[in-house]
Amino acid sequence: MPVLLELPAELILPIAGQLLPSQRDVSSLSRTHSALHQLVNPVLYRHSARCDEGHAIIRGVVTGNLAT
Repeated sequence: MPVLLELPAELILPIAGQLLPSQRDVSSLSRTHSALHQLVNPVLYRHSARCDEGHAIIRGVVTGNLAT
C-alpha cells in the first residue's frame, strides 16, 4: 500500500482539494509532515483568499506572523 508521501505532488494536491471546504481537514493534513505542510499550506491560503475574505492572511498581518 503506498504511503501518502511517496505519491507525487500532482496526486497529493487533488486529494487536499477534495478535503475542502473543510479547512480543518486540510490544515490537519498539512500538520502531519513538514513536506505535506509545504505542499498543502498554499492550498489553504488560496482557499482563504477566495472564500473566507482572506481571514488567514489578515490574521497573519495583524499578528505579524510573516510565515502566514
